[in-house]
Amino acid sequence: MTTGVTTGPTPTRTSLVSIVVPTYNRHSLLRAAIASVLAQSYHNWELIIVDDGSTDETPLFLAALADERIRAITLPRCGNPARLRNVGLELARGGYVAFLDSDDLWMPTKLEQQVAALQAAPRCSWCYTFFDRIDQDGTAVPLPPGRRWTACQGWIFHDLLTVTAWVATPAVMVTRELATELGGFDESLQYSEDFELWLRLSRKSEVVVLPAPLVQVRQHGGNLWRGNEVKILECWVSVYDRLLADPSLGRSRPLCRRQRARAAAYLADR
Repeated sequence: MTTGVTTGPTPTRTSLVSIVVPTYNRHSLLRAAIASVLAQSYHNWELIIVDDGSTDETPLFLAALADERIRAITLPRCGNPARLRNVGLELARGGYVAFLDSDDLWMPTKLEQQVAALQAAPRCSWCYTFFDRIDQDGTAVPLPPGRRWTACQGWIFHDLLTVTAWVATPAVMVTRELATELGGFDESLQYSEDFELWLRLSRKSEVVVLPAPLVQVRQHGGNLWRGNEVKILECWVSVYDRLLADPSLGRSRPLCRRQRARAAAYLADR
């Protein structure tokens, strides 16, 4: 279902891409993430690093960066990834915005392929890629049992509701116009703020998918979701409740009710 399609000036094949990286006390991993940006085959980008008051070597590292395409902003500690990404979005100047977490990595052609895909699909205001999972040392982590990749594209609201479409934050590129129109990430959510934004994006625009793992998402003890399954499920239930309160949900309401019931039942078993 849709609630309207955003139109406006279309970014071009050579448009500036604004890359937003939130970070906190991940100095060594941040270095690798930035290196994966510097290795991109697409060169017209700006990198906005939003530091959540790190107390490790991150501030010294950021101060020593000598690339005019990189800006680093330090905020007082807030512990809210949505807020950090929104600050980066507010500072973005590019026609496109891409998000990269400071413990994840991009493959060298990630930006180039996404810009080309969006240019080839003018109805789409956002794009995502498949991703691989790696551990702290960079070793491949297999998909969970029963999980397989599905190349969902077009109007994917239902695919997101049923978690058929598996979208990771560092795999997304979106027009700055649409991301700004929607207000970015919901800062009231402690977890699953990315899932909530993808749902809103999917009701405004079709999406194009690149069915290739152009991102490596790291699974390690420092990940925000590790050990927080109950809180994450609570946020999912909250997201479903908000959708159900929306009069424009229309024919998607029964599916949303079923997904909310499943999340609530799983939460009750934790």
